[in-house]
Amino acid sequence: MAKQINDDERNLYKSKSRGYGKIMVRDVVEDGKEIRILMVNFARESACLREEGHHHELLFKYTRQFENIFNIKPDIKETLLIGGAGMSYPKYYIKNHQGCKMDVVEINPEMVEIAHKYFYIDEFMEGDKDGALNIYVDDGMKFLSKQDKKYDCIINDAYIGNVLDSGLMSYRGVAHIKRHLNTGGIYIVNIITALSGFYANDGKIARQVFDANFKNVAFYTTRPESSPLEKQNCILIGTDSEIPALELL
Repeated sequence: MAKQINDDERNLYKSKSRGYGKIMVRDVVEDGKEIRILMVNFARESACLREEGHHHELLFKYTRQFENIFNIKPDIKETLLIGGAGMSYPKYYIKNHQGCKMDVVEINPEMVEIAHKYFYIDEFMEGDKDGALNIYVDDGMKFLSKQDKKYDCIINDAYIGNVLDSGLMSYRGVAHIKRHLNTGGIYIVNIITALSGFYANDGKIARQVFDANFKNVAFYTTRPESSPLEKQNCILIGTDSEIPALELL
Protein backbone atom coordinates (compact mmCIF):
# COMPACT_ATOMS: atom_id res chain seq x y z
CA MET A 1 0.00 0.00 0.00
CA ALA A 2 1.44 3.39 -1.02
CA LYS A 3 2.00 5.94 1.72
CA GLN A 4 3.16 9.54 1.90
CA ILE A 5 6.51 10.35 3.51
CA ASN A 6 6.13 13.42 5.70
CA ASP A 7 9.24 13.38 7.87
CA ASP A 8 11.60 14.36 5.05
CA GLU A 9 10.52 17.16 2.71
CA ARG A 10 12.67 15.79 -0.10
CA ASN A 11 10.93 12.42 -0.13
CA LEU A 12 7.48 13.04 -1.57
CA TYR A 13 6.25 9.51 -2.17
CA LYS A 14 7.34 5.96 -1.54
CA SER A 15 5.72 2.59 -2.16
CA LYS A 16 6.45 -1.01 -2.98
CA SER A 17 4.27 -2.51 -5.69
CA ARG A 18 3.96 -6.21 -6.33
CA GLY A 19 5.48 -6.87 -9.75
CA TYR A 20 6.76 -3.32 -10.19
CA GLY A 21 9.31 -2.91 -7.41
CA LYS A 22 10.15 -0.03 -5.09
CA ILE A 23 8.91 3.34 -6.29
CA MET A 24 10.06 6.71 -4.93
CA VAL A 25 9.52 10.36 -5.88
CA ARG A 26 12.13 12.79 -4.56
CA ASP A 27 12.99 16.46 -4.92
CA VAL A 28 16.72 17.12 -5.21
CA VAL A 29 19.05 19.96 -6.17
CA GLU A 30 21.65 19.15 -8.81
CA ASP A 31 23.96 21.69 -10.46
CA GLY A 32 21.92 24.44 -8.82
CA LYS A 33 18.64 23.23 -10.35
CA GLU A 34 15.62 21.95 -8.46
CA ILE A 35 14.74 18.57 -9.93
CA ARG A 36 12.00 16.05 -9.24
CA ILE A 37 12.98 12.44 -9.89
CA LEU A 38 11.07 9.18 -10.11
CA MET A 39 13.03 6.08 -9.12
CA VAL A 40 12.11 2.42 -9.52
CA ASN A 41 14.29 -0.07 -7.66
CA PHE A 42 16.70 2.84 -7.11
CA ALA A 43 17.14 3.40 -10.88
CA ARG A 44 16.13 6.80 -12.24
CA GLU A 45 13.04 6.30 -14.35
CA SER A 46 11.97 9.92 -15.02
CA ALA A 47 12.90 13.45 -14.01
CA CYS A 48 11.77 17.01 -14.57
CA LEU A 49 12.68 20.55 -13.59
CA ARG A 50 10.47 22.04 -10.91
CA GLU A 51 10.81 25.60 -12.21
CA GLU A 52 7.56 27.00 -13.62
CA GLY A 53 7.51 26.95 -17.41
CA HIS A 54 10.24 24.32 -17.62
CA HIS A 55 8.35 21.17 -16.61
CA HIS A 56 8.57 19.77 -20.15
CA GLU A 57 12.34 20.01 -20.60
CA LEU A 58 14.20 16.73 -21.09
CA LEU A 59 16.89 15.95 -18.51
CA PHE A 60 17.97 12.47 -19.63
CA LYS A 61 20.19 12.16 -22.71
CA TYR A 62 18.36 9.11 -23.98
CA THR A 63 14.95 10.82 -24.01
CA ARG A 64 16.40 13.64 -26.12
CA GLN A 65 17.31 11.03 -28.74
CA PHE A 66 13.63 10.31 -29.35
CA GLU A 67 13.58 13.63 -31.24
CA ASN A 68 15.66 11.98 -33.97
CA ILE A 69 12.42 10.42 -35.22
CA PHE A 70 11.68 13.80 -36.85
CA ASN A 71 15.08 13.78 -38.59
CA ILE A 72 14.15 10.43 -40.14
CA LYS A 73 10.49 11.17 -40.86
CA PRO A 74 9.63 14.90 -40.60
CA ASP A 75 5.93 14.33 -41.34
CA ILE A 76 5.22 12.34 -38.15
CA LYS A 77 1.72 13.02 -36.80
CA GLU A 78 0.76 9.98 -34.72
CA THR A 79 3.12 8.45 -32.15
CA LEU A 80 2.69 5.68 -29.59
CA LEU A 81 4.87 5.57 -26.49
CA ILE A 82 4.96 2.27 -24.58
CA GLY A 83 6.11 2.92 -21.01
CA GLY A 84 5.15 6.37 -19.77
CA ALA A 85 6.38 6.50 -16.13
CA GLY A 86 6.72 10.22 -15.28
CA MET A 87 5.68 11.22 -18.83
CA SER A 88 8.89 13.16 -19.60
CA TYR A 89 8.86 12.79 -23.37
CA PRO A 90 5.07 13.12 -23.80
CA LYS A 91 5.23 16.58 -22.19
CA TYR A 92 8.08 17.64 -24.50
CA TYR A 93 6.42 16.15 -27.58
CA ILE A 94 3.09 17.91 -27.02
CA LYS A 95 4.78 21.22 -26.15
CA ASN A 96 7.08 21.26 -29.18
CA HIS A 97 5.13 19.53 -31.96
CA GLN A 98 1.80 21.24 -32.45
CA GLY A 99 -0.58 19.23 -34.61
CA CYS A 100 1.03 15.95 -33.55
CA LYS A 101 -0.72 13.41 -31.33
CA MET A 102 0.61 10.86 -28.88
CA ASP A 103 -0.93 7.81 -27.23
CA VAL A 104 0.87 6.61 -24.11
CA VAL A 105 0.46 3.08 -22.75
CA GLU A 106 1.60 2.54 -19.16
CA ILE A 107 1.06 -0.86 -17.57
CA ASN A 108 1.17 0.33 -13.95
CA PRO A 109 -1.81 2.49 -12.85
CA GLU A 110 0.24 3.78 -9.93
CA MET A 111 2.66 5.38 -12.39
CA VAL A 112 -0.16 7.24 -14.10
CA GLU A 113 -1.36 8.56 -10.73
CA ILE A 114 2.19 9.68 -9.92
CA ALA A 115 2.52 11.46 -13.28
CA HIS A 116 -0.67 13.40 -12.62
CA LYS A 117 0.13 14.26 -9.00
CA TYR A 118 3.86 14.94 -9.11
CA PHE A 119 5.06 15.38 -12.71
CA TYR A 120 2.77 18.11 -14.02
CA ILE A 121 1.22 16.10 -16.86
CA ASP A 122 -2.14 17.84 -16.29
CA GLU A 123 -0.60 21.12 -17.50
CA PHE A 124 -0.25 19.55 -20.94
CA MET A 125 -3.70 17.93 -21.03
CA GLU A 126 -5.90 20.79 -19.80
CA GLY A 127 -7.97 22.24 -22.61
CA ASP A 128 -6.80 19.53 -24.99
CA LYS A 129 -9.99 19.38 -27.05
CA ASP A 130 -8.25 17.64 -29.97
CA GLY A 131 -7.05 14.71 -27.87
CA ALA A 132 -3.39 15.39 -28.64
CA LEU A 133 -2.30 13.34 -25.62
CA ASN A 134 -4.09 10.18 -24.48
CA ILE A 135 -2.93 7.92 -21.64
CA TYR A 136 -4.00 4.28 -21.34
CA VAL A 137 -3.36 1.82 -18.52
CA ASP A 138 -2.56 -1.43 -20.30
CA ASP A 139 0.13 -3.87 -21.38
CA GLY A 140 1.75 -2.60 -24.58
CA MET A 141 1.29 -5.78 -26.64
CA LYS A 142 -2.27 -6.29 -25.43
CA PHE A 143 -3.10 -2.67 -26.24
CA LEU A 144 -1.92 -3.11 -29.83
CA SER A 145 -3.72 -6.44 -30.19
CA LYS A 146 -7.05 -4.84 -29.30
CA GLN A 147 -7.05 -2.20 -32.03
CA ASP A 148 -6.23 -1.62 -35.69
CA LYS A 149 -4.78 1.88 -35.37
CA LYS A 150 -1.43 2.49 -37.05
CA TYR A 151 1.23 4.98 -36.06
CA ASP A 152 4.02 6.89 -37.77
CA CYS A 153 6.29 6.04 -34.85
CA ILE A 154 6.23 3.64 -31.91
CA ILE A 155 8.63 4.34 -29.03
CA ASN A 156 9.50 1.57 -26.59
CA ASP A 157 10.63 2.80 -23.18
CA ALA A 158 8.97 0.03 -21.17
CA TYR A 159 11.25 -0.59 -18.23
CA ILE A 160 10.86 -1.65 -14.63
CA GLY A 161 14.01 -0.20 -13.14
CA ASN A 162 16.75 -1.35 -15.52
CA VAL A 163 14.80 -4.32 -16.92
CA LEU A 164 13.31 -3.97 -20.41
CA ASP A 165 10.02 -5.61 -21.40
CA SER A 166 11.52 -8.46 -23.42
CA GLY A 167 8.25 -9.32 -25.18
CA LEU A 168 8.39 -6.06 -27.12
CA MET A 169 11.86 -7.01 -28.41
CA SER A 170 11.24 -10.62 -29.45
CA TYR A 171 10.90 -11.60 -33.13
CA ARG A 172 7.16 -12.00 -32.64
CA GLY A 173 6.90 -8.75 -30.68
CA VAL A 174 8.79 -6.61 -33.19
CA ALA A 175 6.83 -8.11 -36.10
CA HIS A 176 3.60 -7.32 -34.23
CA ILE A 177 4.70 -3.75 -33.64
CA LYS A 178 5.66 -3.30 -37.29
CA ARG A 179 2.13 -4.27 -38.33
CA HIS A 180 0.95 -1.22 -36.39
CA LEU A 181 3.29 1.17 -38.21
CA ASN A 182 2.28 3.20 -41.23
CA THR A 183 4.38 2.81 -44.38
CA GLY A 184 7.89 3.99 -43.59
CA GLY A 185 7.11 4.15 -39.88
CA ILE A 186 9.72 3.99 -37.13
CA TYR A 187 10.23 1.71 -34.15
CA ILE A 188 12.68 3.30 -31.69
CA VAL A 189 13.82 1.70 -28.45
CA ASN A 190 15.79 2.77 -25.41
CA ILE A 191 17.87 -0.30 -24.57
CA ILE A 192 20.33 -0.60 -21.70
CA THR A 193 23.25 -2.66 -22.93
CA ALA A 194 27.02 -2.66 -23.30
CA LEU A 195 28.57 -2.25 -26.73
CA SER A 196 30.93 -5.20 -26.32
CA GLY A 197 31.86 -7.84 -23.81
CA PHE A 198 29.79 -9.82 -21.31
CA TYR A 199 26.91 -7.32 -21.04
CA ALA A 200 26.51 -6.72 -24.78
CA ASN A 201 24.28 -9.72 -25.49
CA ASP A 202 20.96 -7.88 -25.16
CA GLY A 203 22.05 -5.30 -27.71
CA LYS A 204 23.35 -7.91 -30.17
CA ILE A 205 20.14 -9.95 -30.04
CA ALA A 206 17.98 -6.85 -30.40
CA ARG A 207 19.88 -5.74 -33.50
CA GLN A 208 19.47 -9.19 -35.06
CA VAL A 209 15.71 -9.03 -34.45
CA PHE A 210 15.49 -5.56 -35.98
CA ASP A 211 17.59 -6.60 -38.98
CA ALA A 212 15.08 -9.40 -39.62
CA ASN A 213 12.14 -6.98 -39.60
CA PHE A 214 13.33 -3.68 -41.07
CA LYS A 215 15.23 -2.61 -44.17
CA ASN A 216 17.27 -0.08 -42.23
CA VAL A 217 18.56 -0.21 -38.64
CA ALA A 218 20.54 2.34 -36.63
CA PHE A 219 22.17 1.81 -33.24
CA TYR A 220 24.15 4.24 -31.13
CA THR A 221 25.07 4.97 -27.53
CA THR A 222 24.02 8.09 -25.66
CA ARG A 223 27.31 8.12 -23.73
CA PRO A 224 30.13 7.65 -26.25
CA GLU A 225 32.65 8.70 -23.62
CA SER A 226 31.87 5.60 -21.52
CA SER A 227 33.67 2.27 -21.76
CA PRO A 228 32.13 -0.05 -24.38
CA LEU A 229 32.10 -2.75 -21.69
CA GLU A 230 29.78 -0.67 -19.48
CA LYS A 231 26.00 -0.97 -19.58
CA GLN A 232 24.49 2.28 -20.82
CA ASN A 233 21.43 3.74 -22.53
CA CYS A 234 21.58 3.01 -26.25
CA ILE A 235 19.15 3.87 -28.99
CA LEU A 236 17.97 1.25 -31.49
CA ILE A 237 15.94 2.34 -34.52
CA GLY A 238 14.21 0.20 -37.13
CA THR A 239 12.42 1.52 -40.22
CA ASP A 240 11.90 0.85 -43.91
CA SER A 241 12.59 4.56 -44.56
CA GLU A 242 16.06 5.85 -45.28
CA ILE A 243 17.99 6.77 -42.12
CA PRO A 244 20.18 9.87 -42.48
CA ALA A 245 23.31 10.40 -40.42
CA LEU A 246 21.98 10.94 -36.90
CA GLU A 247 23.56 13.22 -34.32
CA LEU A 248 23.64 12.69 -30.58
CA LEU A 249 21.09 15.26 -29.38
